[in-house]
Amino acid sequence: MCGEKQKMLAGELYDCSDYELANKSLKAYELCLKYNALPKADPTRKSILRELLPNLGENSFLTGPIFFDYGENFYTGKNMYANYNFVVMDCAKITIGNNVMFGPNVTLAAPRHPLDAEERRIRIKPDGSFYDYEFAKEIKIGSDC
Repeated sequence: MCGEKQKMLAGELYDCSDYELANKSLKAYELCLKYNALPKADPTRKSILRELLPNLGENSFLTGPIFFDYGENFYTGKNMYANYNFVVMDCAKITIGNNVMFGPNVTLAAPRHPLDAEERRIRIKPDGSFYDYEFAKEIKIGSDC
């Protein structure tokens, strides 16, 4: 059986509370908090973005605050700009072309929850923690949008 991350990226039902996914999401959350706490001109922001968004194109700028589920599944061309409150739920690959600008309060949401009631139900693990299944669909935005 393949791991939950592989299922997630393949668009299959997966458990988002999986240990590996939860740790990656927590790391992204913490990096977003650090980025958001700094002034726009602080050079430290660039190094945080490089760690959070390894596939960010050159000359890209995110005003902040920003929020990413993972960061590593977000791919952009050059000259991408995102205004305030940019939310990216990148549990599937999200690809953005060159010269794309996002206004304030934009959310790119790849996750989906099953329509079937049985598949959508909250479950309980042997340790008593709760989880549910979701799946994700890729998002592609071309250049000059």
